[in-house]
Amino acid sequence: MMRILLLLTVLVTLGFGLFPDVADQPLRIEALGWVFETRQGAFVIAVLLLCLLILLLRWLLRWLGAGPGRIWQLFAISGRKREARRLQQALADLINQRQDLGRKALPRRCRTLPAWLGALVRVWATPIASLQAGDKPLCTALAARLATEPGARSIVSAEQRHHLLQAWLAAFPDAPLARMRMAELWEEQAKWQEAAESWEALLRDDLVAREQGVAHLVQCLERQAEQGDASVLLHHALKWQPARSDLVRRLGQAYLAEQQYDAARKLWWDHVLKHEDFEVAQSLLPLLREDALRHFKKLDQATRRHGTNRALLWLKAELAHTAGMDGIADELLHRLAEREGCPVAWLSLARLLVARGDYEQACRCYEQALDIARKIR
Repeated sequence: MMRILLLLTVLVTLGFGLFPDVADQPLRIEALGWVFETRQGAFVIAVLLLCLLILLLRWLLRWLGAGPGRIWQLFAISGRKREARRLQQALADLINQRQDLGRKALPRRCRTLPAWLGALVRVWATPIASLQAGDKPLCTALAARLATEPGARSIVSAEQRHHLLQAWLAAFPDAPLARMRMAELWEEQAKWQEAAESWEALLRDDLVAREQGVAHLVQCLERQAEQGDASVLLHHALKWQPARSDLVRRLGQAYLAEQQYDAARKLWWDHVLKHEDFEVAQSLLPLLREDALRHFKKLDQATRRHGTNRALLWLKAELAHTAGMDGIADELLHRLAEREGCPVAWLSLARLLVARGDYEQACRCYEQALDIARKIR
């Protein structure tokens, strides 16, 4: 109705504007002995005003019929809209780090939100250093998450973070992020056993990216191995990263420290058969020299079955030299040095030449090894 009335008003205004003479023409109405005379423009305006008055009276009667609660509800809706706009501005200040971060306005503006959501917003607006575990699980989880963010470590003490994480895990025992943050806190406090157990549990439950979890777990096991039980812990770490050369070397050295020579020999032997690893091969060589001929034959059979690589050829050459087969040793070392460009082979050739008294050729071999090493770097 209101739209129709406005449309008529616009049309009449346009008509009188385009034809001003029509508005000034007289209008005479006779009815029931009454005579009414006026101008057409004034009459039309009076009719429109009368319609508007009737519409307003209709609205007023409807509000009165609905009772005062309806009128109060309309005012309340308007007030909530204003509060919602102010809450939005306070949240914008908090998010954008403006003014007082919305901390003064937010507690007052949360009245427009459900109680549980208002409590979360108030926790969010709390300074990080003042965060505490609340009586509601969601508030506790949010407080713990904010306090354990990487940027908050310099603000919140490790003890407070540990307390909040315990409360978080008590409220949500299976929360992946809470368990990860607890594992990181164990690492920060150098509690390697607890950290390793936490990361392994996360990997077992598939709650963390495998690459990230394995890296943390192996690091914790390595650090824990420095405190004792090195062979057991490094063996466990090697199961997660079996191709890591430094782990293989450290585990073998741990076996040697415990006088488990056969275990070290088998570990390094199996590794060099699968990987071209000169460092492990160099560590293995002293363990094979005592029975060089037998190990040379065993290695020759293994390379025939499984294939060979440069590290195995170098190992065969060294074993051949130890067993007195200098011809085979020279052939293999020259092949590795001249054809393969292997610096380790050049060094072995240099040592053989020094033992034979050919110092000039030995110096050339050392120079070749240095040149290749520089190019590799």
